[in-house]
Amino acid sequence: MVKRSNSDHALSSKDALERSQQRRLRRLKINILAARQETTQMRALSATEEATE
Repeated sequence: MVKRSNSDHALSSKDALERSQQRRLRRLKINILAARQETTQMRALSATEEATE
């Protein structure tokens, strides 16, 4: 087993934190895009319904 110094450990946990934040950000962006797409679809649907009335 390799003994790591505290600075190594701090660095790796900082990297891990950064990676988890990147993942969270990516998920958030995907959710935003999905919500935006859903909104567009709903608008198109209501416009279609209004046009057929």
